[in-house]
Amino acid sequence: MGSNGLRYEIAQTAYIKFILHSLKHPTSAVNGVLIGRISASNDVVEIADAVPLFHSHIPLLPQLEISLIMIEEYFSAKGLNIVGYFHANERSDDNELGGVAKNIGDHICRYFPEAAVLLLDNKKLDALKKSKDRSAIMQWLGLHQGSTLSPYLFTLILDVLTEQIQEIAPRCMLFADDIVLLGESREELNERLETWRRALETHGFRLSRSKSEYMECKFNKRRRVSNSEVKIGDHIIPQVTRFKYLGSVIQDDGEIEGDVNHRIQAGWMKWRKASGVLCDAKVPIKLKGKFYRTAVRPAILYGTECWAVKSQHENKVGVAEMRMLRWMCGKTRQDKIRNEAIRERVGVAPIVEKMVENRLRWFGHVERRPVDSVVRRVDQMERRQTIRGRGRPKKTIRELYVRDTSKNWKLVQSDGNNRFSLKEPSANLVLLDYIASEKWNDIVDFDDHLDDISKDWVNPGLFN
Repeated sequence: MGSNGLRYEIAQTAYIKFILHSLKHPTSAVNGVLIGRISASNDVVEIADAVPLFHSHIPLLPQLEISLIMIEEYFSAKGLNIVGYFHANERSDDNELGGVAKNIGDHICRYFPEAAVLLLDNKKLDALKKSKDRSAIMQWLGLHQGSTLSPYLFTLILDVLTEQIQEIAPRCMLFADDIVLLGESREELNERLETWRRALETHGFRLSRSKSEYMECKFNKRRRVSNSEVKIGDHIIPQVTRFKYLGSVIQDDGEIEGDVNHRIQAGWMKWRKASGVLCDAKVPIKLKGKFYRTAVRPAILYGTECWAVKSQHENKVGVAEMRMLRWMCGKTRQDKIRNEAIRERVGVAPIVEKMVENRLRWFGHVERRPVDSVVRRVDQMERRQTIRGRGRPKKTIRELYVRDTSKNWKLVQSDGNNRFSLKEPSANLVLLDYIASEKWNDIVDFDDHLDDISKDWVNPGLFN
C-alpha cells in the first residue's frame, strides 16, 4: 500500500527480473524501471514488467534519458507505461535512497504522479541467495530461446547443480556457460573434468567437446613431465598456447604480446565503425577528440590495468593511437607536425598516461579488498609461484607500481616541514594509507627506489 492510498501489485515476471538483476551483481548498485498500468478502478497500480538498466555507475547522464525514452516508446504500444523505479544499493548495510536515485524517482513522477520507488533490502537478498529453496523464484518459468531471463536462470541453475563440486576461486571460475578449472597436473585436471562431466550430464547438461581446450602454463619455468592426455570422457582435448577469456588473451608463457595486439585491433575496429564521424571534415576537431575518448580509447584500455607492460608495448599502443589521431586531423607524418601539436589540437592526453592512471586505480581497488577476496588470493599465488631462473627476470606488475608511484609523487617543503604532495590526486589518493602502512615494504625499499624519501618520514602525520 502506497502513501497515496493506492495499492501496488507486482507480477511474478517483474519480481523475478529485478531480483535476479540484483543477485547477478551483488557488489554493485543496480537500478531499473517498473512497467505497468493503473487498474480500471483507479485504486491499484499493476506492475506487469521490469526493465533492468545499470549495474555499475548510476549517474544522471544522457544514457539514462535515452533509455527512458526508448522504454516509454516500446511499452506505450502495448498500453503500458513507466510506473515506478527499483534500486538496490552497493553496500549491504545501506538502506537509504541516495541522491541520484531520488532524482531519478522525481523525474519519473513528473510523467506519472502515482509512481513508486522500490528499494531492495540487501540483507534479505543475501539470505535469498544462500537459501536452498529457490522454487518460488523459478516457478512456472522455463528456459527458451530469446528470453531475457534465460541467461539469469541458466546461471542460477548451473550454480545450484554444481555448488557441491565448486572450489574456491581462482581454481574454479564460472561465467555464464564458460567454466575455467585449474589444476597442478594433467592427472588432477582429468579428475576434476570427470567430476564436472558426471555432475552436469546427470542433469541433462553436456560439456562441449569441440570448444573445450587446455593450456599448460610455464610461468615459473618448472614443468612436470607427464605422458597422459587431458580428456573429457574418451575425447582428447587439444592443447593451446593461448586463449581468449572475457576479452583478454592469456598466453602460456605469461607474456602479454598477444593481448596487446588484440587490444590494438579492438581499438581499430571501434575506430572504423565510427570513421563516418571521425573522418568527417565538417565535424569539429574537439568533438572528434571527445568521441574518441568515449568510444575508441576504452576499447584499447580494457584490461590494461593488469598488464606488466614493457616499454615496447607502451610504444606500440602509443603509435597506434597517434595514427588514429593524425587520421582524424587529416594529417600524416609527411606533414611534419609534432605529436604534441596533434594531441593539443584534438584534446587527447597520451594513452600511456591513462594506462598509468588505470593501473594505480586498480592497485588501490585490490588493496582495499579483504585478504580472502579473489584478487588478493591471486596476488598471493603470484608471489609464491615466482621462481627466478637464469637471465633477466620478467617484469612484474609490482615493479610498475613502484615506477608509477615514484613518477607521480613529489616531496615539497611546506613551512619547514617535509610533506608529500600528489601530482595526480585522483589516481594516487589511495596510496596515502598504503604507504603509511607496513605493507609497502613488501613492494619497494624506499632507499633503493625513491632517493628523495626516507623511511623515517613514512607516517600518517606527514601527509597533506
